Amino acid sequence: MNDFEAVARFTTELSNKWNKETVSVKNKHSFTGIQAELKAMKRFLENENRERETEFKRISSMRKYTNDHIQKKRRELDADFQASQDMVIDGVKKDIREMIADKYKSLDRMIADAPTPEQTALLQTLQMRGRNISRAELTKLMSFFYTNYQAMKCLEAVALAAGHRVHIPMGGDVMDLYGELDRAGEYLLRAADELKKPGKPDPVYRAFFFDNEGNPGNCDFTFQRFIDTFDKPVQLQDYNISTALSEAEQAQINTYFRMIDGLDPSNAADNITILRIADRAMKDHPDDVELMKRSAYAKYVREVEEINRLNAEQVEGIVNEQDEASAG
Repeated sequence: MNDFEAVARFTTELSNKWNKETVSVKNKHSFTGIQAELKAMKRFLENENRERETEFKRISSMRKYTNDHIQKKRRELDADFQASQDMVIDGVKKDIREMIADKYKSLDRMIADAPTPEQTALLQTLQMRGRNISRAELTKLMSFFYTNYQAMKCLEAVALAAGHRVHIPMGGDVMDLYGELDRAGEYLLRAADELKKPGKPDPVYRAFFFDNEGNPGNCDFTFQRFIDTFDKPVQLQDYNISTALSEAEQAQINTYFRMIDGLDPSNAADNITILRIADRAMKDHPDDVELMKRSAYAKYVREVEEINRLNAEQVEGIVNEQDEASAG
């Protein structure tokens, strides 16, 4: 074997060597796994290129060949190695396309999967209750529905009718997820193409390939969003009940407190007026007191409740004293 054949072996053995080092097949079905595969390939190719450079330096140091001859052979060997490297990278791109295709199928199934009869029956019962559903109840009920996307969307509607809002990370129209999946696939394919280029990746993808052993975690926030959205069934994402009022609810509560506009709560006289207005609003609209507690006027509502509690205790104390006096 001549000196240049040793370099040529890097090309002929590249694919087999990578196949021995590649990540587990099961990890190729997730965004996390594909990112790990691309990072592993980057390290692998960098190591192969370092070893090739070492071999070229050894050949040059022998002074056995002219510089022109070495450069000519290098151009040929580099072209062959690049072609072999591109073929290996194209194999990873095939994994990416297959993973994205599987995710599309999962989205299709998620949309088409109907709620179970038990879920449907409970949703109908909740719907009949109208606004008589508490935030605590909805939070407890989520575990019964979150395995089915359509059931969760129905619960979202029931919650909204009761004055609450269910929030999930991929909020919005589920059809937007298809566009997001397209963007995620293109992002991965471009990241794979970065491996074909010499030197450092494009600045856009440096965070994607960066690893910090002292602080593990994904440095690429754009790609982390894809992981959070698609690496587990969407219906198993974290759901929560928002305490914020809708615009319509906020406008409704504002009408109850419009008379306090211009009053200064730091002024004792104004503060008394504010509390009287709050007390009147609470008595006139008892069904909306919970909404008031979630509004910008919550502080005044709680102050009124505390004052009413203290007054009630005081009255109860006076009554007890009178009863004791009568008994004596």
